Amino acid sequence: MLPLPLTLAQARRRWHQDYETQCAALPLQLRCRTHRAKVDAEGRVLAPARTERYYVQPKAAPATAKNTMSELILLGLRALERRNREGLDPGPAGADGLPQPPSISVNCKQLAGRFSMSARSVRTHLDLLLKLGALTAKAWHGTRADFELWINPKYLWQTPENAVESDLDRLQIGAILQGEQTKFPLSVAFETLETRKLETSQGEKLLPHEAPAPERATPATLTGNTGPQAEAAPAVPASEKAHAGPRRLPRATARQKAQAAPTAPPAGPTREQKQWVMSLWAYARQQLYAEVAFDEAQHARAQNAIWFGVFGAFRAELSEREWGLYHQQALERVDLVADWLKRHPGRFLPAPYAEIVLGRGYFDRENAQGFAATEEWLAQKMLRRHDYHVATTLRRAGAELRGWRLKTASRRVLALTASQLYHKHLKKVQALRDPRALEKFYLIAAGGKA
Repeated sequence: MLPLPLTLAQARRRWHQDYETQCAALPLQLRCRTHRAKVDAEGRVLAPARTERYYVQPKAAPATAKNTMSELILLGLRALERRNREGLDPGPAGADGLPQPPSISVNCKQLAGRFSMSARSVRTHLDLLLKLGALTAKAWHGTRADFELWINPKYLWQTPENAVESDLDRLQIGAILQGEQTKFPLSVAFETLETRKLETSQGEKLLPHEAPAPERATPATLTGNTGPQAEAAPAVPASEKAHAGPRRLPRATARQKAQAAPTAPPAGPTREQKQWVMSLWAYARQQLYAEVAFDEAQHARAQNAIWFGVFGAFRAELSEREWGLYHQQALERVDLVADWLKRHPGRFLPAPYAEIVLGRGYFDRENAQGFAATEEWLAQKMLRRHDYHVATTLRRAGAELRGWRLKTASRRVLALTASQLYHKHLKKVQALRDPRALEKFYLIAAGGKA
């Protein structure tokens, strides 16, 4: 399986940033503009003729080529999502040993019609994008076939060269803040009220003859605090123990003894969990709080809020792959908030952590108007994305099935039998996991219209 794709906003933002960087690297060009003399009706000169000289910043490629690459990025992300969804072979690795993105097929008619330009302009744009490094390779299959293009992987998924560089690696997540003047005690990361209650209640629930020996200490918590210890009761004589069987004890005591042994304290945070929290805060700081300066203590408090508010202290029983997918969705939710701020210039976000009132920080789970509200935004976006995939898949299936019956489809489609073409699109529709889409496909395959 290939790496998870970036969101469309992230991919296009990286391309626009690279485009602006390459334009800024070009030398300025000197331009001249001549202004004629202004003369009144009587022939008197009101303003003499003059020549104005100024510098302009040239473009690395026309704006239409920039838009063409934005459209190719959309097609590349769709191809990558399709490859991961169908579970196909990722293909051979490149010369550097890294996976290569899937190729996309486009033609001049498709791109020229979208941007109202000629086929010659499309071919010129593709050559310019190859020189700029946005495209890594191009295959020409003839005038009546499609271009086969390979997009630079840094516009499709996270690569080592475009990883977010941050100074947060030297910070400890949820570090204990000393001397912080707040109106409530700070919550220390990796330690919750539940863990403290579990720790202190284990000794209280033990019977006198089950109390641990004085020299045996209870397990320490993740913060090093062993908590209050249960005082040891006098040892019970062996003869008294022998007759105190389960039947002689009270029913509540026997039931309490039959319970399973208390579970050990949870293990410490893994390296992946720390990286997910730090990367999410680094990206949120760049997209949402770019104009705000934070010191190390505030960085730690923000990560502490993300640890509990966004990831729920990783209490959910999810696999590492599922947590990674949740992290990608959290980054996409940050993009949704950034787009919302662009559409509403007068709005602003509260601090990422609670400053005065507990639970009012932007990343706190208790703040229903904060980052927790973006879960519904992402759900609606994923629903729209799913509907788009369903409509595109059904439209393509109907076009090829109808073209095969009328013998107007491409040679590639006509080379298949009716059964092969039917099962080909049936697998694609079944991969959507939508019963309504499957019913519509059956109707289309029977010759109807959905």
